[in-house]
Amino acid sequence: MNFNTIKFFAIILGLSLLIVGGVYVLRQYQQKPPSSSPGSQQAKTSALPNLPGGPAKIPSLPASPSAQQLSQYVSSVQSQAQTGNLLKIQKCTAEPNDFKIKTGDSFTIQNSDDKEIKLSIALGAVYTVGANKSSTVKMTAEPAIYKYACEQTGGITNPQAGVIYVTK
Repeated sequence: MNFNTIKFFAIILGLSLLIVGGVYVLRQYQQKPPSSSPGSQQAKTSALPNLPGGPAKIPSLPASPSAQQLSQYVSSVQSQAQTGNLLKIQKCTAEPNDFKIKTGDSFTIQNSDDKEIKLSIALGAVYTVGANKSSTVKMTAEPAIYKYACEQTGGITNPQAGVIYVTK
């Protein structure tokens, strides 16, 4: 192969990685119309201010991740996310904060605080759970990795409460 051919393939590879990374980032922040789920109130996700809060234990991605960073992130989520059907929220900190669920399965959001919370999932769904109440919702999202944020009425905001890993 001559130098121009190698250069051409390197450019194609670089552009492909940028496209894959861009699609991933777009998918994470894209506002999809919310689906209806019984027991939940949904609306479009609003931008939450970047206030202090407990970060998820899975490291966050840079704005333009390399293919290696993206691969490491996905591997980290796949290995650390805990399967379950109960997501406990207290002071906008989730347990587990790295949550794994199958699409179509239901899970319960349990609010242990004396104030209402809103759990905003990056796919555009917002679940409102009253003070010291629980709400069971159905995961209707396509398989992917979604970040979620928590906002407490008149109180704490955590824009990086955790990660929901939705599988088939």
